[in-house]
Amino acid sequence: MPSRGRCRRRCCAPVTFRIRCSGATWLHSSGGGAVQGPDSAGARWARYLIGDAVQSSYPTALSALPASRTGRASPAVQAAPYFKAWAAAAGTPLPHEIGIWPNAPELSTILSEEVQAAMLGQKNATAAVAAMQTRMEASMARRAG
Repeated sequence: MPSRGRCRRRCCAPVTFRIRCSGATWLHSSGGGAVQGPDSAGARWARYLIGDAVQSSYPTALSALPASRTGRASPAVQAAPYFKAWAAAAGTPLPHEIGIWPNAPELSTILSEEVQAAMLGQKNATAAVAAMQTRMEASMARRAG
Protein backbone atom coordinates (compact mmCIF):
# COMPACT_ATOMS: atom_id res chain seq x y z
CA MET A 1 0.00 0.00 0.00
CA PRO A 2 1.45 3.40 -0.92
CA SER A 3 2.44 5.58 2.02
CA ARG A 4 0.27 8.47 3.16
CA GLY A 5 -2.59 7.43 0.89
CA ARG A 6 -0.88 8.50 -2.32
CA CYS A 7 0.38 6.58 -5.32
CA ARG A 8 4.06 5.65 -5.41
CA ARG A 9 4.84 8.69 -7.55
CA ARG A 10 2.76 10.86 -5.17
CA CYS A 11 0.75 12.34 -8.02
CA CYS A 12 -2.70 10.91 -7.23
CA ALA A 13 -5.12 11.36 -4.36
CA PRO A 14 -6.53 8.28 -2.61
CA VAL A 15 -9.45 6.70 -4.43
CA THR A 16 -11.84 3.86 -3.77
CA PHE A 17 -10.83 1.01 -6.04
CA ARG A 18 -12.39 -2.28 -5.06
CA ILE A 19 -15.94 -3.43 -4.34
CA ARG A 20 -16.63 -6.76 -2.68
CA CYS A 21 -20.16 -7.94 -2.10
CA SER A 22 -21.03 -10.72 0.30
CA GLY A 23 -24.20 -9.60 1.98
CA ALA A 24 -22.75 -6.12 2.43
CA THR A 25 -20.84 -3.70 0.26
CA TRP A 26 -17.16 -3.18 1.08
CA LEU A 27 -15.18 -0.34 -0.40
CA HIS A 28 -11.41 -0.58 0.01
CA SER A 29 -9.59 2.72 -0.20
CA SER A 30 -6.08 3.22 -1.50
CA GLY A 31 -5.64 5.44 1.55
CA GLY A 32 -6.05 2.39 3.81
CA GLY A 33 -8.94 0.94 5.72
CA ALA A 34 -12.38 -0.04 4.51
CA VAL A 35 -15.85 1.43 4.69
CA GLN A 36 -18.82 -0.88 5.03
CA GLY A 37 -22.42 -0.13 4.37
CA PRO A 38 -24.74 -0.20 1.38
CA ASP A 39 -25.82 3.38 2.14
CA SER A 40 -22.35 4.83 2.63
CA ALA A 41 -21.28 7.63 0.31
CA GLY A 42 -18.73 5.35 -1.35
CA ALA A 43 -21.30 2.62 -1.99
CA ARG A 44 -23.74 5.12 -3.51
CA TRP A 45 -20.95 6.49 -5.72
CA ALA A 46 -19.97 2.99 -6.88
CA ARG A 47 -23.61 2.14 -7.68
CA TYR A 48 -23.86 5.38 -9.65
CA LEU A 49 -20.71 4.56 -11.66
CA ILE A 50 -21.91 1.07 -12.56
CA GLY A 51 -25.52 2.16 -13.11
CA ASP A 52 -27.24 2.12 -16.49
CA ALA A 53 -27.16 5.90 -17.01
CA VAL A 54 -23.38 6.14 -16.68
CA GLN A 55 -22.56 2.82 -18.34
CA SER A 56 -24.73 3.75 -21.33
CA SER A 57 -23.02 7.06 -22.00
CA TYR A 58 -19.73 7.79 -20.23
CA PRO A 59 -17.54 4.91 -21.51
CA THR A 60 -18.54 5.47 -25.14
CA ALA A 61 -17.85 9.20 -24.78
CA LEU A 62 -14.28 8.16 -23.91
CA SER A 63 -14.13 5.63 -26.78
CA ALA A 64 -14.32 2.77 -24.29
CA LEU A 65 -16.62 -0.21 -24.04
CA PRO A 66 -19.16 -0.19 -21.18
CA ALA A 67 -18.46 -2.71 -18.44
CA SER A 68 -22.08 -3.79 -17.89
CA ARG A 69 -24.42 -5.91 -20.00
CA THR A 70 -27.02 -3.15 -20.09
CA GLY A 71 -24.36 -0.62 -21.11
CA ARG A 72 -23.29 -2.86 -23.98
CA ALA A 73 -26.92 -3.27 -25.04
CA SER A 74 -27.48 0.50 -25.03
CA PRO A 75 -28.35 2.36 -28.24
CA ALA A 76 -25.00 4.22 -28.06
CA VAL A 77 -23.15 0.91 -28.44
CA GLN A 78 -25.56 -0.92 -30.74
CA ALA A 79 -25.90 2.00 -33.19
CA ALA A 80 -22.13 2.41 -33.68
CA PRO A 81 -20.57 -0.34 -35.85
CA TYR A 82 -17.20 -0.03 -34.06
CA PHE A 83 -18.65 -0.44 -30.56
CA LYS A 84 -21.11 -3.13 -31.65
CA ALA A 85 -18.31 -5.23 -33.18
CA TRP A 86 -16.08 -4.65 -30.15
CA ALA A 87 -18.87 -5.70 -27.75
CA ALA A 88 -19.49 -8.86 -29.79
CA ALA A 89 -15.77 -9.71 -29.86
CA ALA A 90 -15.32 -9.02 -26.15
CA GLY A 91 -18.10 -11.37 -25.11
CA THR A 92 -20.15 -11.20 -21.93
CA PRO A 93 -18.87 -9.07 -19.04
CA LEU A 94 -17.88 -11.32 -16.14
CA PRO A 95 -17.57 -10.63 -12.43
CA HIS A 96 -14.11 -9.89 -11.13
CA GLU A 97 -12.89 -13.44 -10.53
CA ILE A 98 -10.22 -12.43 -8.03
CA GLY A 99 -12.78 -10.36 -6.11
CA ILE A 100 -14.25 -13.39 -4.35
CA TRP A 101 -11.14 -13.78 -2.15
CA PRO A 102 -10.60 -11.82 1.08
CA ASN A 103 -7.09 -10.92 -0.15
CA ALA A 104 -8.40 -9.67 -3.52
CA PRO A 105 -6.63 -6.28 -3.32
CA GLU A 106 -3.26 -8.02 -2.85
CA LEU A 107 -3.98 -10.50 -5.67
CA SER A 108 -5.01 -7.67 -7.99
CA THR A 109 -1.82 -5.79 -7.16
CA ILE A 110 0.30 -8.86 -7.90
CA LEU A 111 -1.48 -9.38 -11.21
CA SER A 112 -1.10 -5.73 -12.20
CA GLU A 113 2.55 -5.48 -11.23
CA GLU A 114 3.59 -8.61 -13.10
CA VAL A 115 1.62 -7.73 -16.25
CA GLN A 116 3.12 -4.24 -16.15
CA ALA A 117 6.64 -5.66 -15.76
CA ALA A 118 6.11 -7.83 -18.85
CA MET A 119 4.59 -5.00 -20.88
CA LEU A 120 7.43 -2.60 -20.00
CA GLY A 121 10.05 -5.20 -20.88
CA GLN A 122 11.33 -5.46 -17.31
CA LYS A 123 10.63 -9.22 -17.47
CA ASN A 124 9.79 -11.55 -20.30
CA ALA A 125 6.24 -12.96 -20.26
CA THR A 126 7.33 -16.38 -18.98
CA ALA A 127 9.22 -14.86 -16.04
CA ALA A 128 6.32 -12.53 -15.22
CA VAL A 129 3.80 -15.39 -15.20
CA ALA A 130 6.11 -17.52 -13.03
CA ALA A 131 6.61 -14.65 -10.57
CA MET A 132 2.86 -14.02 -10.55
CA GLN A 133 2.18 -17.66 -9.72
CA THR A 134 4.76 -17.72 -6.91
CA ARG A 135 3.51 -14.48 -5.38
CA MET A 136 -0.18 -15.45 -5.64
CA GLU A 137 0.46 -18.88 -4.12
CA ALA A 138 2.31 -17.21 -1.22
CA SER A 139 -0.57 -14.77 -0.74
CA MET A 140 -3.12 -17.58 -0.71
CA ALA A 141 -0.96 -19.60 1.72
CA ARG A 142 -0.86 -16.61 4.14
CA ARG A 143 -4.64 -16.31 3.82
CA ALA A 144 -5.13 -20.00 4.64
CA GLY A 145 -2.55 -20.01 7.42
